[in-house]
Order: sequence, then C-alpha cells, then structure tokens
Amino acid sequence: MSVAVFRENGTISSFFDFVATPKKELRLKRALATSRETCKTAFAEMHAAVAALEGTPFGAHLRLSGGAGCSNANPRGLVTTGVHLNIYTANKHGEIKLWVARRGQDRANSPSMLDQCVAGGMETGDDGPLAALRREAREDAGLVDDLLAVVEAAGTVSFSDIAGDTASCVDRGRPAPGARYVFDLEVPEDMQLRPNEAGIAGFELMGLEEARRALLAREFKPNCGLVMLDFLVRKVAIAADYPQYEAIVEGLHRYLPFSCE
Repeated sequence: MSVAVFRENGTISSFFDFVATPKKELRLKRALATSRETCKTAFAEMHAAVAALEGTPFGAHLRLSGGAGCSNANPRGLVTTGVHLNIYTANKHGEIKLWVARRGQDRANSPSMLDQCVAGGMETGDDGPLAALRREAREDAGLVDDLLAVVEAAGTVSFSDIAGDTASCVDRGRPAPGARYVFDLEVPEDMQLRPNEAGIAGFELMGLEEARRALLAREFKPNCGLVMLDFLVRKVAIAADYPQYEAIVEGLHRYLPFSCE
C-alpha cells in the first residue's frame, strides 16, 4: 500500500521511504512488526505526512493507503476496518430470519438504507475485533456481553470501491477500500431487539428471500450489503448454481495488499 505525495526529501519517517520514480509515493521500508503499538505509531506518522498535503495542490494525488480505523479514513483513501454482526433466528424447520436495521433518515451516510443491527468501525482503543464488537453491540442494540459469549466468527469481507451517491458529501467519489470482520449470532425466535442509538430508525425481521430481493433493489448500505450477501452465500440462500456464483464469492474477498492486525 502506498500514498502518492510530492515531497523532495528522501525519507518521510522511520517507517516510510519516499520513492520518486515511477510515482512519487510513500512506501513501507519493511513489514511492520505484529505489535499493535508499532502499527499505530507507523500510521500516525503516515497520517501526519498525508495531512500536511491537504489544502495544497498535491492533496488530490492521494492513492490507497492501508491499516486505519474508520474515523476520518475514507477522505484520505485509507483502508477502513470494522465489525458486523448478523443476528438471526431459526425455527424447527430450519427457516432463517434476519434482524436488520433501518438507518435514520438524517444520517449523513446512506440515510434510510438497510444495515446490520450491530455494525461499526474499529477504533484505535479497541483491543481487537471482539472488543470492537462488544462495544458496538452495546451502543447499537443494547446487547450485553453474556449474550455475545456464543457469537460465532464468520471470517472477513474485503472490498475496494469508490464511494457513491449514498455516501456522505465528504466521502463521495473517494476511494473506499475496507475489511470487515463478520460475526453471526443466533437468538431465540421470541427475542425482541430494539435500537439503542438515535441514528437507527428501527429493527425488523426479514426472511432470506426478502433479504436477497432487498440486495437486488440496492436497499442496503453498500458495505453492509456485502456482509449480507456473504451471509446468504454461507447459508446457501445463494447456491453454487446461482449465475456468476464464483465471481460473487471472489468479489466478497478482494485482495488488499496490506495485513490488518
């Protein structure tokens, strides 16, 4: 991953080198250590180098960079990381229904669109994806940690896109690469979920076929739609004989040339 910036000195920081040709860019000198503090320090330095260019003619030359939390990341084209929880019920016949959220109409990003009931960006203070999930679960749905003890890790979804019309005016038209840690939680059929955040208009139950139709109608916030699509593939609501099945599965796991700890 790199950031294209115009600097004439040879070294930006202890972690990054300036490369003049063929593109002016910052490159990692070496693979970062697995230490979370090392990664934070490295990307704090990169943020500072990028921030120094904002408001200058060179600010438009930012390219994809990697490994940051969601806050203020997309305006700089950074890879965002987040957690999403699919909350579902299953009856004795195996019929699955999903709890989904409707975003508030006043949200700057993707207003009134569908979302997971628990979803959000990982912050620098989170001690890994599970800690971020517990925080988001409390904030979004008022879920207690005891309920999350049976949550199942379901892998990741990764993507690289350009933020479209549903994004906020700040993000629109900018690179929007990201990686999402996905979790599943089965809850009792009689359990009632209620939003715990003002930015959520409400929760509703949705069958798998209804969710598939909502995806085709583009009712989901884009990255949340990918997480929903991944759930439908894993629950075989979209099976191997579905048109372009291989392309769908591959598209849910885009290669991003940076390892997020």
